[in-house]
Amino acid sequence: MSFGGLNPFAIVISALLATLWSLGWHRLLDKATSLRLGLVATTVVSCFAMAWVLAGSVGHLGVGQITLRNAIITALFLWAGFILPTLAVTLQRNAQPWSRFFRDAAHWLGAALVIGAVIGGVGI
Repeated sequence: MSFGGLNPFAIVISALLATLWSLGWHRLLDKATSLRLGLVATTVVSCFAMAWVLAGSVGHLGVGQITLRNAIITALFLWAGFILPTLAVTLQRNAQPWSRFFRDAAHWLGAALVIGAVIGGVGI
């Protein structure tokens, strides 16, 4: 089943798995924030948005190009081009240490790779 060429099943599953990754990451590194409802809600919405955009980006590669490899490469490019710069500016504007930047960057890299693996594996 697809909508506008995108597979809602792959998008939802990848977003849910990325959310589980994210919550596990926060639980492992920062137990105090892992159970906040606001964080969980923001994470769900963010992972869904990332999955939708990644699926659309991979879909633009064309017929026969929706592969696990291409989806992961696309996830890496989107992470490096959009997530990293945004994290750097936001954390520095809020006077956060660079250690926080690297922790958050690794977190979102993991989420992007989970989404890319599902989108590439299941198809868009």
